[in-house]
Amino acid sequence: MLEHAAPRRSRRRRTTGITLGVVGVLLLGAAGGGVAFGVIPTPLTADQPTATAPSSPSPTAVETPTGAPVVEDPTPVATPTPTPTSTRPPYALADPSTWTISGTEVGPVALGGQLAEETDDLEGVLSDEYSTCNNPRVSFWAGGGTLLTIITGDDGRIEALSVRGLAETTERPPTTAAGIRPGSTVEALRAAYPDLRRSSTSDRDPSVADDPYGGLTTTIDGSFVTFSTRGPDLPVDEVWVSRTRDAPPSEYCN
Repeated sequence: MLEHAAPRRSRRRRTTGITLGVVGVLLLGAAGGGVAFGVIPTPLTADQPTATAPSSPSPTAVETPTGAPVVEDPTPVATPTPTPTSTRPPYALADPSTWTISGTEVGPVALGGQLAEETDDLEGVLSDEYSTCNNPRVSFWAGGGTLLTIITGDDGRIEALSVRGLAETTERPPTTAAGIRPGSTVEALRAAYPDLRRSSTSDRDPSVADDPYGGLTTTIDGSFVTFSTRGPDLPVDEVWVSRTRDAPPSEYCN
């Protein structure tokens, strides 16, 4: 009897242990489900302030260039048209055909200079001995195929210059940097100076609007340089240079 009783008690304990284990699992499952669905209350706690680390200055970011710097396009500026540069060699004083007509001078004679100072170099080249004019502000200088007319102001300074050729000689008068001189054709003149316009103060009363008679003018070095002819099909007769007047007068001495 004792030998058989011991195994029975042993089975009862195993059954009880299994039962307790199952109950424990069920209780834990119930507790877990209660927490998951909010059935089991949890104690309320106040929000704890988040600890903030002491602020420290942020290091300045240094950009490393990865390519060429970007440069904004500047505002477009119009580029002035350069004045044609003469390719002629320096003039020879004794040869008026080498002199250049510009907006500031004709050979050695400059606008704005005193008459006596500007004409002292002309001795032996051009002469004014045959200059007879009732206007004391006008003098004529001739020689070397050139007739140079000089107009001065009341202060004796040169205000305008006029260049013509002399018919009785084969020598040539001075020329512009573009190669235009008295004797040049109107076609050559227009090709050299495409911006030519009618002179506004000409008193030669042209009869046709595009007739060059009376003066076609351009601006060189800040002065009027005007080319006159005696007719629409005739060559350039006179080259006039002045800072104040864009055409020569019809008469110099009256």
